[in-house]
Amino acid sequence: LTVTSTQDRHYVVVDDPLPAGCEAVNESFATESNELLRRAHRSADTDDSEGDSGDEEDYSWWWGGFCHFETYDDKVLAFADLLSNGTHTHTYLMKALCGGRFSMPQTKAEEMYSPEVFGWTASKTVEIK
Repeated sequence: LTVTSTQDRHYVVVDDPLPAGCEAVNESFATESNELLRRAHRSADTDDSEGDSGDEEDYSWWWGGFCHFETYDDKVLAFADLLSNGTHTHTYLMKALCGGRFSMPQTKAEEMYSPEVFGWTASKTVEIK
């Protein structure tokens, strides 16, 4: 999930609905392996100049990034008290529950206290084989 803003935004929520036939993996559960999530985070890192081992804490919330996440059966929500100017990425895993062609609804980002400031993605179709 990548969000780009041309200016600082306050109290932002990103509502990323999942296609039917899929569900998000909640890595906070003790029964879920977080190895795949670590791999996904490492492959999503485009700037590896710091020599990031993937074991350090992510302090992006302190510098104007996402600070809270909620995982549901049908969507993932990402929150930022301050979303600074630039591009921000959140990586999560979803697993396929069954095969077929499914509609992937639009993702919406908005300022919670200024709902007239918002953005949508295009809806898509996902095929799970």
